[in-house]
Amino acid sequence: MDKRECYAGPDNIAYVLVPPFFKLLLKSGWISKLFRRYFFPNGIYEYVIARTKYFDAVFTEALEHGFDQIVIFGAGFDSRVLRFNYKNRGTRIFEIDAPITQREKLEAYQLKKLVVPGNLLFVPINFNKDSLADKMAQAGFVAGRKSLFLLEGVTMYLSQDAIENTFMFISDVSATGSIIVFDYIYAGVLRKENKYYG
Repeated sequence: MDKRECYAGPDNIAYVLVPPFFKLLLKSGWISKLFRRYFFPNGIYEYVIARTKYFDAVFTEALEHGFDQIVIFGAGFDSRVLRFNYKNRGTRIFEIDAPITQREKLEAYQLKKLVVPGNLLFVPINFNKDSLADKMAQAGFVAGRKSLFLLEGVTMYLSQDAIENTFMFISDVSATGSIIVFDYIYAGVLRKENKYYG
């Protein structure tokens, strides 16, 4: 694990869930550095850490300010709901992702004896095919309530239609004071064209 203070964060869950091989990588400084050098594009390590810290801050502020709902798109193995549950005073949180990813996450939580809070609702979806509005309504999401929408590391993996539909849904259901936070990168970075240094 990176001991530098600027890289430290409050995620005590990720390390519990990570496979043993990656724990070895994280513990060995020189192996970790070598791995980052040859498998990560320049700047991505720092970018992901900065992004996570920013999204953590927005998430906890929404809990502290009593937002009614938080929606985490493409939640994957995001552990914010568990890590910051002690700050939650009644906010309902919806995690949206592919059914197989959600199944794997729940199995990992069960294996590690991590308790899923009652205010967390899982919404299985195929962003490119399913109706987001229908799925959210079925899960109990209420339009017109103050909500936070998080899309961390998501937009770059969706089709243009899926992005437009997602942003239209957010626009349609948001109350005054709602917030959307997302990141994006140039598609060429994902294609490894190396046109955008760092």
